[in-house]
Amino acid sequence: AEELRRAAPEQALAARTGDFEFALFVPAGTSGGCRKLAVDMVRRLRGVTITCGLTDEPVGVTVSAGFAVYPQDMEGAAFARDHGEQARVLLRKARLAAAVAVEAAALSVGDGDGKGGDAAPGVPVMGFSRILAEGGRVLETLPLSRVVVSLGGNMNAREGQRFSVWSVAYPVRGGSQEPRQPLYKGEVVLMEVRDNTSLAEIMHVGDPTWPVEPGDRLTLLPEEKGVTVRDGGGEAPRTDPLTGLFRHGDFLARWSAERERCDAFALALIRLSDEGREPEGRAAHPEQLMAEAAQLCRDLLGQQALGGRYGLNSLIFFHPGMTADGTEGAKGARETYAALCDELERRLRIGAAVGVACHPYLSYRKADALENCLKALEYAMLLPAPRVGVLDSLALNISADKRYSLGDTFGAIEEYKLALLADEGNTMAWNSLGVCMAGLGRHSEARRHFGEALARKPGDPMALYNLGTVCQSEGETAEARDCFRKCLRNAPGHVYALIRLGQLAEGEKRFAQARQYYTKAAKLDGGAELTCRHLARLCMRQGRPDEAREHLHEALLHNPQDAIALQLMARLYLDGGEDPEIAEVMARQSVALRPDLKQGWLELARALQVRGRDHDAREALLRAGER
Repeated sequence: AEELRRAAPEQALAARTGDFEFALFVPAGTSGGCRKLAVDMVRRLRGVTITCGLTDEPVGVTVSAGFAVYPQDMEGAAFARDHGEQARVLLRKARLAAAVAVEAAALSVGDGDGKGGDAAPGVPVMGFSRILAEGGRVLETLPLSRVVVSLGGNMNAREGQRFSVWSVAYPVRGGSQEPRQPLYKGEVVLMEVRDNTSLAEIMHVGDPTWPVEPGDRLTLLPEEKGVTVRDGGGEAPRTDPLTGLFRHGDFLARWSAERERCDAFALALIRLSDEGREPEGRAAHPEQLMAEAAQLCRDLLGQQALGGRYGLNSLIFFHPGMTADGTEGAKGARETYAALCDELERRLRIGAAVGVACHPYLSYRKADALENCLKALEYAMLLPAPRVGVLDSLALNISADKRYSLGDTFGAIEEYKLALLADEGNTMAWNSLGVCMAGLGRHSEARRHFGEALARKPGDPMALYNLGTVCQSEGETAEARDCFRKCLRNAPGHVYALIRLGQLAEGEKRFAQARQYYTKAAKLDGGAELTCRHLARLCMRQGRPDEAREHLHEALLHNPQDAIALQLMARLYLDGGEDPEIAEVMARQSVALRPDLKQGWLELARALQVRGRDHDAREALLRAGER
């Protein structure tokens, strides 16, 4: 407080407004002046220390600052309130900005230009007016391409606002210590705004290998106000000044009207990238590249094509009457965009991936074409050049795989069925559909789907292995063994099939044969870390605890979070009469990692019983009985 009083301007009023909070009232303060003052105050207060009487070491505090400016940061009905209430509102906004400043400073890559939330790199200072522009971050990822973000109505967030997503938390090749440049991950749009958080939908992802994750930063994109499309000659949609194409919202509004006038059309989404490419004398600024690419697209696709800017690195085009492979006398979308990708590469050295959705297709509505474009684009980005993906059975298969990986099993099942409706010969879809059914416990349906895959592609190792796994789970060991052996005949290096055969032999007490299978699997690439715990369990059953311990140590070196290895190690300690406290620690780690593992709870109960904690042991036994 003394340092604050000395450093505060003469006309400013300083006050203590909370247990760990000071406030400054600066008459006639401007936004720039407040920022400069806040940075100075943070630096001064960081320098305040006292000496700890116990250690004789200096002790300081962490400081962040936020500021709000009147009347710029007030709006609407707030001006109708009395002066006292307006002061409370202003103080609450400054307090909110100070809280955001800490997170923004930790996530930011300072540029020192004074235009952002920080007037100096690394100094946690934020103005309330900058929270919406650059203070947001992703809090949680949800199924169906949705996220929870840290921006809400209290920060002036509104439905429909778009944000680009950035991250600095990504690995650097070679362990470089240089500051990471922000990685562009995609864009989101706010769907439901609450007081302090909002639900947003991911419009598109810049690279499927870098998904949007908690902690990613948000940057507000320019708003598109007053966009209307009227048949009666209302306000005309505006174009993006950089590319000459329609802006995002204007394109969607125009497309919504145009698509209803045609029975067939193609919608194409183009993702541009110049990573790893030499400028070769041309301007390498991303915006300049986007302008050049947009001009080339207009030249090749024709001025009549309805085009728009979909994101920072994406363009979108609408083609009435166009089909995927074309008709007599007319090029199709596949050929057209393959030629466009070649020209972008040849003339501008820009890589492109294009996702194309054509209507009609299956039972999709016209309005579904944009979502289908995104699915086709993810498929295109996995293809070799020219990367043009048209929505088809394979694209639907990839989209379903993504849903399944996100835990949306039922959504994945619907997509796999649509993939099969488009192409019954898609063995990957049959196999994946069987995996979904097996995960839901519907083993008879799973076996039927695996059988369909094998009928269309006999000897498919993936389908044979999955069918064998289902048979093993149902106790049909002979049929399971036959499937795994067929799998190995078609894929001799299949590690998991060898492990499954070892498990079957171990269950029938043919320990020598089980060891052969496990040893053979361990010699394959990546097999050592998978077989350690199986060999350990086999050694324990054969009465060879020392060898089992070695294998478990090796398993935990490969994966310290291996719940089954921890549970087996706890059992080894208890069976050998060793320290039950260590056994308890390992059993607790096991059940924390895998609470669904019954054997882990049983070993924990044994350890607690040996230590004389009978009540806790009974509790663990009850938890085991629930599994």
